[in-house]
Amino acid sequence: MEGHEPAVVDRARKGDADAFRELVERYSDKIFRLAYRITGEEGTAEDAVQETFLRAYRWLHRFDARAQFGTWLYRIAVNTTIEMTRKQKRHRHHQPVSEPGEPDFMASLPSAAPGP
Repeated sequence: MEGHEPAVVDRARKGDADAFRELVERYSDKIFRLAYRITGEEGTAEDAVQETFLRAYRWLHRFDARAQFGTWLYRIAVNTTIEMTRKQKRHRHHQPVSEPGEPDFMASLPSAAPGP
């Protein structure tokens, strides 16, 4: 795809879902490895990959074709992964801690996380 990547990106910018899928297939493993290096957690890295491609899709109209698509996508991935990691740390830090012997009422609440 090296030589024809700009054409694929251009097609994706015009709404071609197959072209965007081609970009996802090309970069998803690389983005996962990057996110995993940052988080150290497989699940969080997988979530970061999904969020990275969602943001890239939403912001594709902002991509400046003078830059390489991979560089632009990596920057989104780094920012997304760091943001997710910070949110998780804040969430863990602010969770109430039950006293020994007390029932953990938080465990009985349904998860706020989105489903599959």
